[in-house]
Amino acid sequence: MVNGIILTGFGAGGFIFNKIGTSIVNPDGLSTPFPPEVSAAFPTMLRKLAGMYAVMSIVGSLLIKRNDAIEAQAKGAAVPEATGIEFKDAIRSKKFFTLWLMILATAGPMLNMGNLYKKFAISSGSEAISSDVFQSTMGGIGAIFNGLGRLFWGAVVDVYGFEKPYGVIALMEVALLLMLPRVTHSKALFGTVLCGIFFCLGGNFVVFPTVNAKTFGVRNAPEIYSVLFTSFAVAAIGGAKLSQKFLGQVGWNGLINGMSGVALMGLVLLNLL
Repeated sequence: MVNGIILTGFGAGGFIFNKIGTSIVNPDGLSTPFPPEVSAAFPTMLRKLAGMYAVMSIVGSLLIKRNDAIEAQAKGAAVPEATGIEFKDAIRSKKFFTLWLMILATAGPMLNMGNLYKKFAISSGSEAISSDVFQSTMGGIGAIFNGLGRLFWGAVVDVYGFEKPYGVIALMEVALLLMLPRVTHSKALFGTVLCGIFFCLGGNFVVFPTVNAKTFGVRNAPEIYSVLFTSFAVAAIGGAKLSQKFLGQVGWNGLINGMSGVALMGLVLLNLL
């Protein structure tokens, strides 16, 4: 739950800075193909955003301090020794590899579609969803649902454990991906499905830290999860490369159906855990 609350900040930040970035680079809400002035404003947007991020990071770091009351209380109490398997044994285990593949299966399609939805909307030929203003707005709202998903799934996994919430996330992903090409005629329906995709993406980021600690113990959980987290990077980078490669060959329907199949593989891997 606490993990979900903290990670909700990712969603709120995405919503706020999506709107700020759009107001800098495309204040008039122009749609593709963009005129030269939009491309020319892109470096300026990056510099301004970088300055904002730097200021906020410095202010945030200055606000962090130790809680002396809790530390004093901890010194007077017996602290139980943390349990868990060794780091090297964990990352060489079958369960670790299975969890790594499960992240790839369910986070990959969501990360991919989160990056490709604008391109998909433009390629759909639907005037309802082709506006850059609409797409940027949905990106911001989607970021909020990403954050809410982290909060919601963090609370759910505390109550029900890992297996059931993960299974529901995987099934939701398959359903949402299959629905996406069928709702391009409606802003409301397309936006709802897209928000659902971001909502599931947020869930992936909170369920795996919990199962990581439960599976391998808390003693080396941070170090083990740092390696497990590489699957998110591989999913984001590798998914983008594979999408570029196969989109021209199989089209959007083929690509989306393929991503649905990958998400479904998460359920198969869950049974192997």
